[in-house]
Amino acid sequence: MMILPIGEQVLKMVDIEPWFFLTFNEGLITDFFAGSQTTGFGPGARSEITSTPDFHTGIMVIVGYAIIFFLIGLFFANRRKGE
Repeated sequence: MMILPIGEQVLKMVDIEPWFFLTFNEGLITDFFAGSQTTGFGPGARSEITSTPDFHTGIMVIVGYAIIFFLIGLFFANRRKGE
């Protein structure tokens, strides 16, 4: 659970946009419908510039993850059925 956000922050520190991480695309639908960007949460949240992916790239990443995990689940289901 914590590896993806840590990896995303490390890549942001070295000026690489982590568009391929699911955590980078997680606020895409909320931002699209709410019309605002999130800048932090909780007490002591820092004001920082956040970048969100464009809509089409975010949707492609989310659909890509869904397809990959569906195929992995299908593989394991067929393997278990064969036992």
